[in-house]
Amino acid sequence: MIYERNYFTDTQIEELTRSNWIKSVSEANVTFTEDFKKEFLLDYRNGIGPMQIIRNHGIDPVILGKQRIDGLTRRIKAQSARPEGFTRKENSSKGKLRKKRKPTFQSKEEEAAYYKSYSKQLEQELDFAKKMRALEEEYSQSAFGAGKRK
Repeated sequence: MIYERNYFTDTQIEELTRSNWIKSVSEANVTFTEDFKKEFLLDYRNGIGPMQIIRNHGIDPVILGKQRIDGLTRRIKAQSARPEGFTRKENSSKGKLRKKRKPTFQSKEEEAAYYKSYSKQLEQELDFAKKMRALEEEYSQSAFGAGKRK
């Protein structure tokens, strides 16, 4: 089932922004504070439903909608099980691969030193990959050879 993206209106964004429990709001997303997430989890574990928890914190659940509230509940439960809890993971990029920035240099000598070092690193990585491949081939040959003896 495919859902159409539900964007907030300017009025809804303004209303959500007034809440002390909301860290940030964009036209598509809401980020709640750590304190809200902790209180949400405590209330949830005490048997209070997600819609009621949100209502009790002065946020209109109709603005968020069922889909966002269900997602919020899943995320809070998952985050509470992580060792770092509700805090953002160290060096987190939300699972996206980031494009490496092109370095800038103050001089030609600095640029030459950088690329020399980078070239050396790539050579080491290539040597490592070759050694790993050789070990894998050696292992697979010995494993297949051992199987033929029986």
